Amino acid sequence: MFRATIEEIHGNQAIVVDEKGGLIKVYLSVNRFVTFQVGDKVLVGYNGVMQESSPAQIRTLSVDLVKE
Repeated sequence: MFRATIEEIHGNQAIVVDEKGGLIKVYLSVNRFVTFQVGDKVLVGYNGVMQESSPAQIRTLSVDLVKE
């Protein structure tokens, strides 16, 4: 899992920036109960494999809002 901030949303996909500044493509459709917005802080669960592309790609298992 990692924490990130949503930078862009395109349909059911988002580009997030992780705590190290890396861009990662995330599938928001894994959580149908939340309407995500640009700027939201999220906790992303994935299978541990990150494809090195631009942006990096993962198999998104969960996406949850982080309440600060």
